[in-house]
Amino acid sequence: MIAQLEAMQGAKAVDTLQASAVAFFQFYSTNHAYFDLLVTKRAELVRESGVDIVQDFEEAGRGAVGPIAKAYSAGIESGDFRRRDPEKMAFVLRAVAIGMAVGFREGNLKFPDDVALLTDLVLNGIIQS
Repeated sequence: MIAQLEAMQGAKAVDTLQASAVAFFQFYSTNHAYFDLLVTKRAELVRESGVDIVQDFEEAGRGAVGPIAKAYSAGIESGDFRRRDPEKMAFVLRAVAIGMAVGFREGNLKFPDDVALLTDLVLNGIIQS
């Protein structure tokens, strides 16, 4: 997944964010049991694990957020995105993507067709002006 995102160097920020979402959804579709366990049982796993495991969890989370924040920063620099804290926006976008991934798994959303909903939400919001 990281290699796919690194291949997007120089691409428009919007394209990089969309590629990030698609890569995440593809990863989730084949690894959802592992991912769901980490999300739903994280507190228990952390409590029962050593400090090194907790650090691994935190590093993995930063690894997912880092490329998104970098793409958001690039979008600010290009004038495409609003000036917001890139790391916080990355966490918000990751949270939305996690929710969509659950929707894909439960069958409420269809992959890859409904990835366009995420793109539209990010680009246009939900308020009609």
